[in-house]
Amino acid sequence: MASSSQKAPSQNHPAGVDPHITPWEEESHLKQRRAQGPAAGGRSLKDWLVLAAGVMLGIYVLSFLVIGTSDSTASPFVFGSGGVVSIIPIKGEISTTATESSVGYLDVIASLKEAQDDPTTKAILLDIDSPGGSVVSTKQIVDYIQSSVDKPIVSWIGEVGASGAYYVAASTDYIMADNDSITGSIGVRSEVLNVTGLLEKIGVKIEDINAGKFKNIGSPYKDLTEEERAMLQEIVDQTYGHFKRDVILFRREKGLDLVKFETYSDGRIITGWHAFDAKMIDAVGSRREAILKAAELGGIIGEPETQTIAQEHFSLRSLFFSAGKDLGQGFASGVQEPQTNANGAVTQGIQAR
Repeated sequence: MASSSQKAPSQNHPAGVDPHITPWEEESHLKQRRAQGPAAGGRSLKDWLVLAAGVMLGIYVLSFLVIGTSDSTASPFVFGSGGVVSIIPIKGEISTTATESSVGYLDVIASLKEAQDDPTTKAILLDIDSPGGSVVSTKQIVDYIQSSVDKPIVSWIGEVGASGAYYVAASTDYIMADNDSITGSIGVRSEVLNVTGLLEKIGVKIEDINAGKFKNIGSPYKDLTEEERAMLQEIVDQTYGHFKRDVILFRREKGLDLVKFETYSDGRIITGWHAFDAKMIDAVGSRREAILKAAELGGIIGEPETQTIAQEHFSLRSLFFSAGKDLGQGFASGVQEPQTNANGAVTQGIQAR
């Protein structure tokens, strides 16, 4: 029998309250729970921030999976048909350094190397919209194509593929252009700025001290002498001769009409149709037709997948997009293939355009 000092627990305590804890002990427990965080079922600010970040990341990854990159027509979820056509854009003037309006030859070469080293790439398409550029820059691209790329390369000329840009196209396996595109412009020019008249009007005189008879050739502060003009003309003529020689070498076996080519290689611009008539290009057609031709040359059966390879330069936009792209591709890869284990100032001004 229980002692009279021991009492049975009361049946009237509120739910969740331990009848053996005194009121002051219960108050202490409540203070401890408040110090530890929100009550069960609640969320702290940190929890909400983590959740929001996760949602944003999920949306970014999902958007990549749905639309892919802005310059690619291939979806990460499309299973390959045996290979990919890698598209390399050549947009703007071809120069030594890339700017907002020009493409650097090193970037084009880097993209070509990337496509060459990519085992899924079976053919390459050069998407050309360029008036040409410096002689040396275009020659570097041509030399790389001829010496280091053994995959089929098709060039498509859209709006413009003239001068040095046509030179690059001529070095590839197949050229297609829009009927009304601007091409040709086979020629070389050098510009020498002369501001002597302006300086005389404003009372400015330049004293040029140099050693060497021709050291200041091409200076904007003096007129060219007849001897200097002849020297520059010789350089331009030599470059022009090399330009024509290489185009004939690249296109002779493809039916180049030498008579018409000689007519069109006087620096004039011609349309894609005229270029086709002279067999300076292989066909007229759309960009899609050029992609299909590249796929055919690469042995791809069915609808080809495509990817665009372009060298991006640093910006905040490219940084964030690159992060999202990598995450999306990683996720897509996991879905598709589950893994079991974790020369001087003058020559620089000579341009093939």
